[in-house]
Amino acid sequence: MVNGGVSARVAKTLSLVSMQCSRFETGEFSFPDTPSERAAMLFYLPIALTALATTLYHIAQKSIPPDVNPMVSLVVTYATSLVVCVAAVPFSPGTVVFARSLRSLNWATYVVGLSIVGVELAVLLAYRAGWRISLASVVANVATALLLVIIGVVTYREHLAARHIAGLLMCLAGLVLAARP
Repeated sequence: MVNGGVSARVAKTLSLVSMQCSRFETGEFSFPDTPSERAAMLFYLPIALTALATTLYHIAQKSIPPDVNPMVSLVVTYATSLVVCVAAVPFSPGTVVFARSLRSLNWATYVVGLSIVGVELAVLLAYRAGWRISLASVVANVATALLLVIIGVVTYREHLAARHIAGLLMCLAGLVLAARP
């Protein structure tokens, strides 16, 4: 019964998405009307956007010509990202001004930047080493998820239910099977 709430929420969200898609097809698209519909959309929209953006990311990474220097590719990638981010600042939510946001940054923002370079370079090199697009992301993301579980439990004192542990063991088994050449 624990999953009943989650299953009901997923079913309601899928119903909402289906309804909005049919409205879009008929030209009657509108944003969700009720607070619960808006909350469901706001809860799952970032995950859907992550899935779509990550899919496009992997297709593009796999399509970078092998004779291009990886660091030159990253420079152009980040120049593109910089232009998009600067253009988006005036439209981003929040009332904090740009200069004050810059002053409020801490070490974490810089570590994220370094981490992103590591991720970008690693994925590009993985594809060049022959990893298939169907497996590289799965193996890397499951390995990352398992590391984050350990960090979550040890550092942030998060608790896992038996069903979470069972799911994680399945992920680990899947990682072992998928990572084998």
